[in-house]
Amino acid sequence: MSALTATSLRSICDAVEANAALLWRVSAVDRGLAVSCTPVGLVQLGAEHPLPTNVSEPALVSDPGQMSSLLPTSARLALAGRQNAVACVPVTRGDYQLVVIWADQSPGPNAMEYLLGPACEALAADVARTEAAERSLAAQVRLEAVISALDQAVVIVSGEAGLGEVNAAAASLLDLRVGYVQPDVLAFALGALRRRALDPEGIEAKAVEIFQYPNLVIRDWIWTFATLPTHLRVHTAPLDSPGRSGRVWVFDDISTQMQALEREKQIRLALAESEERLRLLAENASDVVFRVSEQGTFEWLSPSVQSALGWLPEDLLGSHVEDLIAHEDLPSRRRAFADAMRGEKMDYRARFRLASGGYRWM
Repeated sequence: MSALTATSLRSICDAVEANAALLWRVSAVDRGLAVSCTPVGLVQLGAEHPLPTNVSEPALVSDPGQMSSLLPTSARLALAGRQNAVACVPVTRGDYQLVVIWADQSPGPNAMEYLLGPACEALAADVARTEAAERSLAAQVRLEAVISALDQAVVIVSGEAGLGEVNAAAASLLDLRVGYVQPDVLAFALGALRRRALDPEGIEAKAVEIFQYPNLVIRDWIWTFATLPTHLRVHTAPLDSPGRSGRVWVFDDISTQMQALEREKQIRLALAESEERLRLLAENASDVVFRVSEQGTFEWLSPSVQSALGWLPEDLLGSHVEDLIAHEDLPSRRRAFADAMRGEKMDYRARFRLASGGYRWM
């Protein structure tokens, strides 16, 4: 509980001459806040204590049995003397219930009137502010933990001051220390990174546009360099965080992926060139050249198959090579094909069927 909330509860105790004021949340979240005027001082109530009976209307209770059901044991033990009365007041601003306890004394004639006044609403506002601040701080701590563990370089630039915050990956990329960096130091490091790129002018022009439009979001912006890292994928967006303005920059080193893609591209180009040379050679050779699948079906035949066997290449596509071979020659063909499947040279003689009928040795 914040010191501000404790002070507010203490002021309520003083105003109604009570021994303690307890503030409970009535929702499903088991949480209690308490302050006492006994030597125990501040009493913090947690989930181990049951919630008091939810009171929808203000009530002043003096029956001992009812008081026992409303007060956790820790609260009763924290008070010296016998509890004489308990006031329960719902706080409309939030799911709270204020419980005021009198021990060895009785509530004054104006106690309930005071408790029903603006003091309780002010207390609820204080609690709401405190909890919002706690949630914001917890979210900030979680965010910083996640950012520090990322492999991507993350730079957060504050809007007004221009102060930068860099994680470990960004510190390594920009040759900075981890944590907060002065604006001029961060600007110099980012500028030096841009100048190393192959297209610094293009990157600089885009950066100017980003600073002109604070709400602009950029994704998958590739920076290419002559040295490592060879490629950075850059994302940048406005900082969307309570109480903070500015911009987040994320630099992802994709050098390995881009180099792999470039190697794959070169392999594809080399393969295409090789296949084109083979096609030109086969189409202009007098020998018959054909390609078959692992199942033995024709996938491509050179035009010379027409002069050699009388078949058009398209007539044979999809048919099995054994359909053209004389039955007596199939065993030698199958042995040769098995050699080819093992990566060995395939060499055999067989009679191939002509389109006009009959066979020809090939």
